[in-house]
Amino acid sequence: RLAALLARGRAAHATLDLSDEAFVPHLARVMARLPADGPALEEVEIADLFLACACLHGAAGALFAFDERCGARLRAAVKGATKSEDEAREMEQRLRHFILVGDAAAPARIGNYAGQGPLDRWVAVVAHRQIVTAIRSEQAERRAREGAAKEASALEAVLHPEVVYLKGRYKEAFEKAMTAAIETLEGRQRALLR
Repeated sequence: RLAALLARGRAAHATLDLSDEAFVPHLARVMARLPADGPALEEVEIADLFLACACLHGAAGALFAFDERCGARLRAAVKGATKSEDEAREMEQRLRHFILVGDAAAPARIGNYAGQGPLDRWVAVVAHRQIVTAIRSEQAERRAREGAAKEASALEAVLHPEVVYLKGRYKEAFEKAMTAAIETLEGRQRALLR
């Protein structure tokens, strides 16, 4: 059974150089995470699971194969949630990093793909969830900035005319500098500041 599954994975992605020693333990971890009443081994999307494992292990050509398999769905998810080409490219890059690379706080999300459905659909769901999270975070940040601006406006009425003049003159430069400084913070630090 295992040899047949390996053959199916290799047949679907013949150009990917993924060893049995890498794929078999990955498959075992995936099957161990599935519920007891989950799909049988033969019902799992082996070709997509093989590709996901190749991406996790950095196999040559895996990113190209991922883009061919999932790129259109990923771009569609991003396009529906962004306003400009630049914003779409940035969001797509962030999602690719989240799904394929990860960071110290959270490993590559593709490691969670369990083969219970097509990989491109799974990628679209993950992308939509991340987009919603990013939008909520940006909205909370914007509300915090607007609240701080209102507080500053209320205080201006009590200040000396010279200070009011200086604040009015340098308001835009200060806001740009503050925005740039906040953007350099990590997500957790921004949340604490908020």
